[in-house]
Amino acid sequence: MGLLDKAQILDSGVQTVKSDDPAVLAASIISIFSHSRENIDYPGEVYRSFRTLLAFSKGSLLFPDEANEEYFPWIITGLDRTSSRRIRIPFDFPSLMNNSGTLIQGIHIENLAPMLSNREFGLLGSPILIRLGTEGHPAALILAMDCSNNTESDPRMAEAIETLNEHLGDGIAHSRHLIEFTEDDEKGELSQWLSSWGETEAILVNLDTTNAIESLVETLPGLELFRARRDVVSLIRHITGRMGRLYDMKDGRVLILFPAERMSDHDLYLHQLTRSFTAAFHKLSFIPEFPADFYAWPEDREPIEKSLAGHI
Repeated sequence: MGLLDKAQILDSGVQTVKSDDPAVLAASIISIFSHSRENIDYPGEVYRSFRTLLAFSKGSLLFPDEANEEYFPWIITGLDRTSSRRIRIPFDFPSLMNNSGTLIQGIHIENLAPMLSNREFGLLGSPILIRLGTEGHPAALILAMDCSNNTESDPRMAEAIETLNEHLGDGIAHSRHLIEFTEDDEKGELSQWLSSWGETEAILVNLDTTNAIESLVETLPGLELFRARRDVVSLIRHITGRMGRLYDMKDGRVLILFPAERMSDHDLYLHQLTRSFTAAFHKLSFIPEFPADFYAWPEDREPIEKSLAGHI
């Protein structure tokens, strides 16, 4: 695939850019890049930008997991499910330990063997890792599996990658920080979570997030479904803030307990939730609905327990 074909990788709706010069192509990509680092889908557009520049069809965008000291895949493109489940880049991965100041690192293919299915390993081209971000450890990694052989050694391409990273890389950490995942409100069993509210009057919202997850997956092709669900829950948690307490049911639903005085109009709440959720993205594939059931706590304890049968 030549540079003239790289624009084909960009999703529909993105202006076509063409050039045989990597520097010109990088400048064109930057000129039409319209996402803000305040957008949750910002990293996905950065990934698409690098795919356009490098013309790879198999790869992944990975984020750091400090607790497990590894990078996990957020977006995966072109790989089979077995490989998608296996890919993890440990912090001490050989290509990360060597020449830490270099953005682009080649990978010895045997180091990827445990992460790939036999089929994908047999089709492996010339894989590289690209560090994104300029401060501290990488904000993200791009694993490109089928780049051309001269990607590392081509100074023009190296300079173009550097240019893209300088303009786009640091925004990833900020974008991800907006929905940093926590589980502080949901330690212990669901029954304990409910009981801990006591007898103070409240409104319990049983919120279905399925449509929101689908809208995010459609917006970011290749986004891992598990990651999409976690990000949607984290964003709703961020929107809820200190107004209420959230419990992730991990089945597409979340429960939110609000003090009764803060939930006087159910339809208005759902309208505001949709607006806040949609505003967090540059552009969702569609505006999601949030089906919900509302209960008075503790008055509706019996129907609440019935609706949560199997969970409490």
